[in-house]
Amino acid sequence: MTGVIYHPDNWAVVEITKKSRFGNTGYGRKEVVFYKVIAEWDAEHPHPDTGSLNSGIESVSVQGDVIEFLGPAGAVYRCNKGAYKLGKIPSQLYKQLVDNSQERGAPDYWVRLMSEHTDWSKLV
Repeated sequence: MTGVIYHPDNWAVVEITKKSRFGNTGYGRKEVVFYKVIAEWDAEHPHPDTGSLNSGIESVSVQGDVIEFLGPAGAVYRCNKGAYKLGKIPSQLYKQLVDNSQERGAPDYWVRLMSEHTDWSKLV
């Protein structure tokens, strides 16, 4: 499946760990970990100062200083290693994710910002 290719000016990856209970008593527990790209475009983009959170990372390809994150719908985020940072919009998206994960005393998911030094080729 081929989709749109995005070239964000700034980007970061978040790890989301979702906890769920199963079984008749609810004592069974399972954690699922998945990753998402938070991206931002600057004034050169048709929609300046916008950001997005992709639908998830299915696979990663690293070619020199370029990292390609493929999402489940076929969209590709082609990111430059040197542009790893949370700009204004991604910071707000990240804060929303963190705030939502802590709304209850026992959150059902946790959010963590990945380090820029992550070995992206081993992410998924």
